[in-house]
Amino acid sequence: MTRAGVTLALALAAAAAAGCAVEPGDHATEGEDVETGESADEDEAEDPEDQGCLASDEAFVHRALLRLQGRAPRGVRETRLLASYVAQLDAAGLDGRRALALGLTEDPRFLRRWGVLVEELLELPRDGGRAMPMCHAPRRASADDEALARHVRDHAPHEPFSEPWGLGDLIESSLRLDDLTPVIRARLLTRMIAPVQGNNVTPEALERARRTNFGRSFEAVYLGRRGECLACHNGEGSVTDAADPDEDRFWPHPALLERAVYGDSSGRAEEELHAAFRYAGFAGAGSLAPWGAEDCGALTPGYAGDLLGVPPYLAGPLPPGATALDVEERLQDGLERLRAEGPLGADAAEPVDPAAALATMVAMRLVDSAWAAMAGARLTMAHGFPRNEGQQRALLELTDRFVSSGFSARALAVELVVHPALNQATPDACPELEATPLAALFDPYAPERDPERPGNGLGDALHNPHPLALLDRASHALDWATPNRFPHPYTWEDEALLRGLGLRMSEEEPGHRGLDWGALLMWESRISSGSAPSFSGPRYAALEQASESGDFIDALLDHAYAQPDATLGELVIAVSDRLLCAPRVDADERALFEQLVQLAWETPVGELARAQAEQAARQVVGVLLSTPDFMIAGLYPETQDETPRLALPADRARALCERRIPALLAALPDATPGAVDAVPSYTCDDAGVTLRWESSRRGAARLDEGDLDLAAGRAPRVRRVREHPRDHPNLRADRLQRGQPLEQLVSGDQLLWLKTRPLTRHRAIPLDDHQRAARAQRGGRRLEHGAADTARERE
Repeated sequence: MTRAGVTLALALAAAAAAGCAVEPGDHATEGEDVETGESADEDEAEDPEDQGCLASDEAFVHRALLRLQGRAPRGVRETRLLASYVAQLDAAGLDGRRALALGLTEDPRFLRRWGVLVEELLELPRDGGRAMPMCHAPRRASADDEALARHVRDHAPHEPFSEPWGLGDLIESSLRLDDLTPVIRARLLTRMIAPVQGNNVTPEALERARRTNFGRSFEAVYLGRRGECLACHNGEGSVTDAADPDEDRFWPHPALLERAVYGDSSGRAEEELHAAFRYAGFAGAGSLAPWGAEDCGALTPGYAGDLLGVPPYLAGPLPPGATALDVEERLQDGLERLRAEGPLGADAAEPVDPAAALATMVAMRLVDSAWAAMAGARLTMAHGFPRNEGQQRALLELTDRFVSSGFSARALAVELVVHPALNQATPDACPELEATPLAALFDPYAPERDPERPGNGLGDALHNPHPLALLDRASHALDWATPNRFPHPYTWEDEALLRGLGLRMSEEEPGHRGLDWGALLMWESRISSGSAPSFSGPRYAALEQASESGDFIDALLDHAYAQPDATLGELVIAVSDRLLCAPRVDADERALFEQLVQLAWETPVGELARAQAEQAARQVVGVLLSTPDFMIAGLYPETQDETPRLALPADRARALCERRIPALLAALPDATPGAVDAVPSYTCDDAGVTLRWESSRRGAARLDEGDLDLAAGRAPRVRRVREHPRDHPNLRADRLQRGQPLEQLVSGDQLLWLKTRPLTRHRAIPLDDHQRAARAQRGGRRLEHGAADTARERE
């Protein structure tokens, strides 16, 4: 990077550190009535985890695309298009943000983004002696639909699928089926193929070491527990527990999961717990390829060959000589029990069914890991339990919804993307957060460090993204090929870069989320040159009507040279719009850009040689790719009024609308209870999209007490209410009204929209028995901590 480039990057870093102002919308102040502006009763004030200041729809669009598809908007035109789509759905009584998030999952890029996430949740080794690149890396035809995942879900391991497949194919097929249980179960067996190795030890000693390794990694990846921690931290108590909630630093699941899974809340002897993960006589060689998997190893069914003879135990006693096949069967039993009966809650019968407890711990761990991928930090501590009530509440709510959805990756993704804690505006746009900060979901130690501000803010949620997510963002923006996720067949495209960025390679190299000076230098040399690296993963140019032969810069230059009056400054603005969704460039930044490229801002592109213009454009790309705005997850661009004049035809509003809106509308149900009664028609033009409903009645449906779960014995407090805009044009969707019991709000033809905590923008729709039971089971603390009060707060 040139000296001017460094100067520009530092200047932009300083701007990012100062905060990006975004108008968060016309929100009422916490505790303030929508119409009168008067404060609500103190006893009806919301809990800290409900307080916050949601960012604008434009900010939501930016974050949702990154979290669901691994890409940012292709400029401010797409940001405005999708934000307008959200607003129009909201005005029609639908939940616009949730509808958009669901629609964004119906895209090939969701399979890529969440395929990587599932690999990380299951901690597939990418390098080292236990890596299996031929099982994980090749993509076969079996990944093209849901048939493979459906077969694995509905059949036992000894029943092979009809086509060749590997674990990578099963991940994609499970996402297409929208059920993560097939890959969760299959990974339990394929992981047994690659044991730790050893020399100059007895077979018994090597077997013992292998069981310990397999068992501990199972606890870490699947259960989120560490056996050595359970003596001091478990569902029945902890050394950090306290009767006073303000002093309590331990908030477990209300059901006694550890007692059910380990046989005792304080744990179990490792040799018994790990006995079913035996390798000798089971995984060295055999005739059974689970479900017919290719290049994922073979197993020997049966109970012979146990070298150690330790009685196995996991979620109850297992047969002598048990293997991972028995663990898989028990986990499958628990998953199906939860699928049929719903999630375990505070009122779960004691003793808890061991298989259901095992499946619950697996579901909680997956949810916790997915949250960490979005937020940069887990909802649990190193011992596997939340440290405060806010973390516990978020974890239990998300897990309940994940289980109730049938272990749907899409449902989990949507719940995470719309979660209010992950959609906060910047502090300069929300000064009230200084007095009422968010719950300490991201940094649970904040209350001890600063008692005057006992919570978290947006800054606590900023983090370095996953290395493949960062590389994918650059590839999507510039129409480059994305990097491969595994070495195939046995070499990486750029191993030094991936290790430097912190990609998890193996148990021995768990990766990191820090960027040191060496990693930044590698980023500059490989990516910030502005030229496409030699990646060979998927390229999504066809989805965007982009050229298959060149990248975004090539196409932009072609377009600029076709415009007689296009200037260098407009070229720079177009690049900034594509990479950062920030076309606004002030006078100081213009001077820095001119210093960087050694050309005047108003220089006509037509007067420059193609090589000179391309060099300038790629220098700008290199600098912007190294800014905090691009490299830090959780930030979003400042609201932009400007629209860049220079834009590719495929990136103009009408073209984007014609590509995006049909797929998004296809994700809407044909008839939505409590909202519109049909999918709207639409019109695309140069301004964006206009949605139209044929129905004359477009408000949210009428509510009555029978539609809602009143298990707590009282009507829930209304968190967000909107009447039909035709009846009350002065009311906005994002104003808050609190404190009135539901029965006072429902009368005659009054049309309401209810938001329940802690997830944002839920329509009030009738609850079936399964949902009603799940809601009723959302206890908070154990009974001695006031389970009844917590159950009331759940509503």
